Amino acid sequence: MSQASISTILVPQGAEFNAVKRGLSQLNLACPEVISLPIGQQAVQQRLASLPISTFRQSVLVMGLCGGLAPTLTAGDGVLYQHCKRQDETTTHVLDCDATLITGLKQRLGEKVALVKAVTSDRVICAAAEKQILAMQTQADVVDMEGWAVLNFFQAHQIPVATVRVVSDAVTTTIPDLSTAIDASGQLQSGKLAIALLRQPVAAIHLIRGSLRGLQQLEQVTRQIFQPGNFI
Repeated sequence: MSQASISTILVPQGAEFNAVKRGLSQLNLACPEVISLPIGQQAVQQRLASLPISTFRQSVLVMGLCGGLAPTLTAGDGVLYQHCKRQDETTTHVLDCDATLITGLKQRLGEKVALVKAVTSDRVICAAAEKQILAMQTQADVVDMEGWAVLNFFQAHQIPVATVRVVSDAVTTTIPDLSTAIDASGQLQSGKLAIALLRQPVAAIHLIRGSLRGLQQLEQVTRQIFQPGNFI
């Protein structure tokens, strides 16, 4: 897999987007275009549909943070998706990431990432007990809020997709309920976020510590993927 095979990186807006940009800024080479995504499946679908499909010339790499569901994963652990699923009341929909991209990224990153199965949720999974239930129901290792929608969009256009993320909170960790801080367009509202953190101070500490560790690792992983010496 060459540098040119990944033409676009998609990253959730805000701190995750900034971490990826910092990782790329330390490399003295032409890097893929980085496009920010809103939070949540519906908002992601609308965002991607608003862009000309010619924007995505070759392969797409999704990056960002995720929640851990497997007991072996802790904050700061890198993961490489094998597939991502979405569940509704009666059906489980599973979409595979591109096998060629998976192989190339695993060769680049080695032990820095674990191969995982992901599930996309339509809301933030906050409580440790809720994470454990989701893990049992889905047999997934990590959870995010965008992955399945991205895969579904690009597979319809026959564009290869891979996903590399970093865990920000373990399955045993409870984080604040952030659902009220995300508006209908998938934007994080800073004022409501602050209120959510103040309401659950212990959970907020877990979230902040885990996120900082995850963002630091996300920056490092980004740099390693695109270092010239690591090109396959």
